[in-house]
Amino acid sequence: MKFKMPNFPDINISMGPGDPQNPHIAGLGKLLGGNYQTVTISGSGEVQGNLRAERVTLSGSAQIDGDVTTGDISASGVSKIKGSLTAREACFSGSASVQGSLKSETLQFGGALDVDGDIDAFTLCGDGAIQAGAIKADEIELGVSGASEVRALSGKQIKVKAGERVAVSVPVSGKTSSSVFAHHTTINGATISSVSETSTAYAGECKLTADEIVGDDIDLDVTDARRVEGKKVRIGPGCVIDKVQYRESLDVDSKATVKERIKV
Repeated sequence: MKFKMPNFPDINISMGPGDPQNPHIAGLGKLLGGNYQTVTISGSGEVQGNLRAERVTLSGSAQIDGDVTTGDISASGVSKIKGSLTAREACFSGSASVQGSLKSETLQFGGALDVDGDIDAFTLCGDGAIQAGAIKADEIELGVSGASEVRALSGKQIKVKAGERVAVSVPVSGKTSSSVFAHHTTINGATISSVSETSTAYAGECKLTADEIVGDDIDLDVTDARRVEGKKVRIGPGCVIDKVQYRESLDVDSKATVKERIKV
């Protein structure tokens, strides 16, 4: 899989809190799109137009009205990108939506991630609910904590497990709510967590639905798919698969359903 990062603008300007190349929206505010070094939104902010920056940090409620090209983006709370996202590293916690495609060397999420287009990455790991087109990555690890749907998954290593979803009582928006869920999963030795109020993003059964899943090593739980094709395939509890094509080995749990098995 080839992934080419865009060239970032050369900016040789001193950095400081009042520097126009490093805008910081605290509270409520708007920012014109353009080329920046770092962009920070904490509170409720909107970027009007395409954004190009070395680093983007969003917390609270943020909306970007265009495409985003950045080295690193970190977003917590509710974030919306009304275009495509290209990043070296992308990390989302809470509820995030991208109305175009998403390309990133490393993509992590905890909570709800909704991408209208396709996702292209080297590694993707997350816990929560995901909606997307086709997902391509060398390594894919998903903890499914809400109703999720993608058109396709393809990669070298694909693992889908049930994520942990535990009800807790924590302050949200200045008040304590019992309808809050903590989402935790351990992926590659690291724990990805997010805390969010119950919403439609987590409504329904905790299951991933895909048209097809293609890879080398595939390990699936809680997955419904029309077709699965791989070298080594494991179909675990909670899976309903129409057809499995495998080259070396196939292991099907007694609590899974596979309608057709084909060794190729």
